[in-house]
Amino acid sequence: MNRFFKILPLFFSLCLFAQQKQDSIGTLQQLDEVVLKATKIPTKSLRAPLAASLVLSSKNALLEPQLSINESLISVPGLFAQNAFNYNQDLRVSIRGFGARSAFGIRGVKLIVDGIPETTPDGQGQIDNVLVGLINRIEVLRGPSASLYGNASGGVIHINTLDTIDEKVRINFTSGSYGLTLSQALVNLSKDSSKALLAINHSQSNGYRAHSSFNQFQTNYKSVKSISDKHQLLWQINYTHSPNADDSGGLTLDQVRENPKAARGANLDYDSREALDHIKTGLQLTSELHKATMSNYLYAAHRDFIGYLPFKSGGVSAFKRFYWGLGSSINRSTKNGAYQLGWSHNSQVDHRQRYDNLNGSKGDLQDEQDEHYSNTALYMSSNTNSGNWSIQSGVRADYIALSFTNKEKQSYSALSPSLGFHYKLDSESGLYTRYSESFQTPTLSELSNDPSGSLGFNTELEPTKAQNVELGFKRYTQNSQFEVALFSIRSKGELVAYSIENYPGRTFYNNAGNTKRTGIEFSYLKQWGGLSLQQSYSYSDFRFDTTDNQEYLPGIPRHNFYNRLTQQFINGLQLALSSVYWGNLYATSSNAVEIKSQFYSHLSMSKSYTRFDLKMGINNLFNSDYYDNIRVNAFGGRYYEPAPKRNLYIGLSWKLY
Repeated sequence: MNRFFKILPLFFSLCLFAQQKQDSIGTLQQLDEVVLKATKIPTKSLRAPLAASLVLSSKNALLEPQLSINESLISVPGLFAQNAFNYNQDLRVSIRGFGARSAFGIRGVKLIVDGIPETTPDGQGQIDNVLVGLINRIEVLRGPSASLYGNASGGVIHINTLDTIDEKVRINFTSGSYGLTLSQALVNLSKDSSKALLAINHSQSNGYRAHSSFNQFQTNYKSVKSISDKHQLLWQINYTHSPNADDSGGLTLDQVRENPKAARGANLDYDSREALDHIKTGLQLTSELHKATMSNYLYAAHRDFIGYLPFKSGGVSAFKRFYWGLGSSINRSTKNGAYQLGWSHNSQVDHRQRYDNLNGSKGDLQDEQDEHYSNTALYMSSNTNSGNWSIQSGVRADYIALSFTNKEKQSYSALSPSLGFHYKLDSESGLYTRYSESFQTPTLSELSNDPSGSLGFNTELEPTKAQNVELGFKRYTQNSQFEVALFSIRSKGELVAYSIENYPGRTFYNNAGNTKRTGIEFSYLKQWGGLSLQQSYSYSDFRFDTTDNQEYLPGIPRHNFYNRLTQQFINGLQLALSSVYWGNLYATSSNAVEIKSQFYSHLSMSKSYTRFDLKMGINNLFNSDYYDNIRVNAFGGRYYEPAPKRNLYIGLSWKLY
């Protein structure tokens, strides 16, 4: 391995030499024009008066292990993700600070997959039932977007999956350090007027730390059928079976220094883990009318979950969740633009139970309750073009009702406007400004976590409301893209997570007050033939606005930088070196504990042949010490979850035509 690092500079020098050779016989590669669909009215990114990022995940598939969506999201400015290696807690994503408080999963950021909500109606999202290997492209709207998507839309992650593949069958196999194996089969079932793709996936790993293994099976079917020249029906169904995902827990700093691979003692004693089964299906009918397009969707999902937490009384948390929704929208083109009208209704029922945890076994039932949540909304948006000016506006009205078994009922309502202006400087650049609002209601899980430790209805929690103002500049040329955005966000009633001694594995919440967030986001992409450079940087000055000291929001670094150099040769060889730096952040709301800056790099390569593809990668190339996750406000100083040291993976993809 040491010899490898000695020849690494020579290796990339040869790459650059080969690129110069290639440039002498080739032409510059032209970047594709970006059209955003997450804005609901399709809009060219260059002319859109908002901060948005597009990631073409399918283009990076040959280089990545395809275990986590973070492989694609890591390059997005303003987005910060942790927990990529803890499959019990799931990936935690924040955009401009929205979602940072989540103890698990994605909170405060809306997930949409193929036009259908993946986020539950109450605002909690997991990405564990989306096959990473099926993702084609991801659009990220960076900033409050409640006028488009309602509750918990501090940002939007809009995912489009593959409809088909070029081959009849594609078999993928990846193996790596810590017992990692990933096996996947994609079967092309397309014929005549329909596209159809079946995917089956199994992944497992022993994990870097003790008691951090996982085992997961997924299957997904998607079909897109043209019923006629004017009608198209999309149907998707997916199923996830995860019988075990261990949780090694957070460590104190002394424990990290003694053994970063260790698990917390209580997590071992109580066999902290989770298991789940999740099934979801959805239909979307798109119809072309006279100068208009109508879209209708219907979906339903069921999730059966059980989690073992590291304490006895009520330490087994289980719920059966059923949620569904439907909606319609119509897009109509006008002489100077387009407008959209739409409505939606989403409903959720959780049957929640708590049992004693008897050293990893389920004990007696301690408490149970049913929890109901519904959201009904009307919305409209428009794009208007006049000379060099473009105006984008929208407004959405939401009514939310929730109730718990034998408890008081509660309701919320919200009106969420947005207004953006774009001025075209020339054919390649433009300026924009935007005002938008968002709101986040507490989720059912947050409301049911009463600080007394029992199930209940914490009616003291209130929605968080935010106002966003941003100013940006975009420039797209034939072989480069440059964007910069400045923003200011004021929020009221910010929810903050905390834990208490008696229930160290459970997270509680309170409205900590107001926040003010100002920041700068920068992204740059440049291509020279087969060589490309991608960079992004975020500066995040996020503070509580309730005290004279104005402490920083915990869990968010002020500085976050990403750099990736990719070389593609004409013989099918690809090489990529990426690096991530994030600056100091705080582990507590009081800013009493500061986490020092982190840096790590990844090297990956692939080679394509007619019948198969090969890939290999080295994660954490320079064997850096950094943290996969910081548990904000954790009790007893157990904030730290160390990330894996240097590790390898190798993969083979076989194609049958």
